[in-house]
Amino acid sequence: MAKTPAPRRLAYPGNKYAAFHLLLCRWLRHHAQAVPYQYVTLGGTEFGDVISVHFVDPHLLGQAVSFEGNAGRFALASQTAAAIRAEGVQIEV
Repeated sequence: MAKTPAPRRLAYPGNKYAAFHLLLCRWLRHHAQAVPYQYVTLGGTEFGDVISVHFVDPHLLGQAVSFEGNAGRFALASQTAAAIRAEGVQIEV
């Protein structure tokens, strides 16, 4: 008897956690102290998390910091950060 293949995981788009992210940001906004925060991003070179947090509440994002060890990724992150800075977000790579 032939073995049935294991069910393949569903491929979800990158925004599958949008509702959870919005819920978390609203919770932070409701319970956080009214002081500027320094946000350390783990969102890669696109800074999708920084853009999203800034959209939910700009007060949750006093300044964002990203660390890149790879020279190519650093250059890409720096270009993306410059574009985000033009929108008024303080971000440092």
